[in-house]
Amino acid sequence: MEQLFTEAPERSSDAATRPLDRSARAAITALAQALDVFDPAAARRAALRAHLVDRIAVAAGALVQDRVDAITGSLLAEIGILLTHVRPVGTVDIVPDPSSAVLASNMLKSLPGLGSCANAVRHQHERWDGSGGPHALRGPEIPLSARLLALAATLVGHPASGSAPNWTARRRRVDELLGSALDPDLGAAAALELESGDPLIAELNLSEVLNSLDRFVPIERNSPVEALVSIGAAVRAAD
Repeated sequence: MEQLFTEAPERSSDAATRPLDRSARAAITALAQALDVFDPAAARRAALRAHLVDRIAVAAGALVQDRVDAITGSLLAEIGILLTHVRPVGTVDIVPDPSSAVLASNMLKSLPGLGSCANAVRHQHERWDGSGGPHALRGPEIPLSARLLALAATLVGHPASGSAPNWTARRRRVDELLGSALDPDLGAAAALELESGDPLIAELNLSEVLNSLDRFVPIERNSPVEALVSIGAAVRAAD
């Protein structure tokens, strides 16, 4: 079976390598599932974005915290739909809506452990050349997680309901926007990963993506899960 997600950080209780706490993980799951009920097409885009941003973040050598923020931000980028009941508009691209991103970010900041995810969501519509919003940040002033999210969102685009993204056309669209809307260095890392890595996936189950977040949740000391992991490691070593 094809491996959909890159390897987890080493199993640890260290917040630097597994920075997603359990309450934040639970909140992300609840919000993403609510989005799936209200707008399945938006949840489908979220799953594809999260998968792509994970691959690109690893290829770009992003720190684990930035990687987690970009993945969770990708899952919740359109969560403003639940507040406004206004679905994104667009044909092949989603029309940027910085005000909705700010609204979503403010909601996420009120939830435990989601402050840095909220930052990625808030700045997802900033542009590399400084012409975006809501704060007209330019270049590396834009948080890395938001730059990763913007790149993945451009790759996914706004496919017609029930249709897979046209990956060839979407990659051309990314190339057109490098240096204006998108980080050119991240674009180069993405191009290398997409050329040499696994083929792009047209459909992805949201539950599978949400389950993959457990890679970043610390395992509690002396927990049953940690015991099972230790037993599994011992068995593999014996083999």
